[in-house]
Amino acid sequence: MHLLVWLEKASHIVTPSDVDELISAELPDRDADPLLYQTVTSTMIHGPCGPNLPNSPCWDSEKQACTKDVEIDNRYVVPYNPYLSRRYDCHINVETCCGICAIKYIFKYVYKGHDRASIELRRRILHGPQQNNGEQQGRPDEIKIQLDSRWVSAYEGLWRIYCCRLHHEQPSIIRLQVHLEGQQMITFQADESLEDVVRNRADQDTPLTGFFKLNQHVNENTRAVANQLLYQEIPNCFSWDKNIKPGS
Repeated sequence: MHLLVWLEKASHIVTPSDVDELISAELPDRDADPLLYQTVTSTMIHGPCGPNLPNSPCWDSEKQACTKDVEIDNRYVVPYNPYLSRRYDCHINVETCCGICAIKYIFKYVYKGHDRASIELRRRILHGPQQNNGEQQGRPDEIKIQLDSRWVSAYEGLWRIYCCRLHHEQPSIIRLQVHLEGQQMITFQADESLEDVVRNRADQDTPLTGFFKLNQHVNENTRAVANQLLYQEIPNCFSWDKNIKPGS
């Protein structure tokens, strides 16, 4: 599972001490926390050999040690959160993301589509060096195998049978409009006349114009709250309803 978490403004990771409080890339003390040490050394080590690479010539699976006596230090530790590693006892890589490109990483997995496999069904020729169509036996036809096929694994099939949710996003994303005065986007039916469109929608409110009106609300308490918020912070306290304007 790949998870990208946005934190509240008060919980933003700003200083190096904030990072150290949540993430560690060091071997824990074996005597002070033996369980965490066992989890980190068995699941969070990245290197030329180790528990995750048992086929390495220098790794002894029984002794769980390198036969070449290569000492594993903090250079080989994958960043982790001590609380999560201690609780779930498995590989959980935790890192801070401070760039907008992080969203491309997470949505690449969400929208890449289903697993696919290229297959070809051929009749086995028992006699003769060539197939009926003249092709040499054993040489795949790359044109024929380019089929748009979908492969469903047992895990995905079971997940869908139980009607589990494939994607979840919370809270929902609200796209706030930004436009110049009198240049907001409007929608209308194809059979409507231009006069009706101008008359009915020229003064139609948008989230942006509703934000300005909210700062002039007749209710003093509502106005006081709105005056303390930026445009992008309004959805945290108010909801937009196109039938009840400018806010609720």
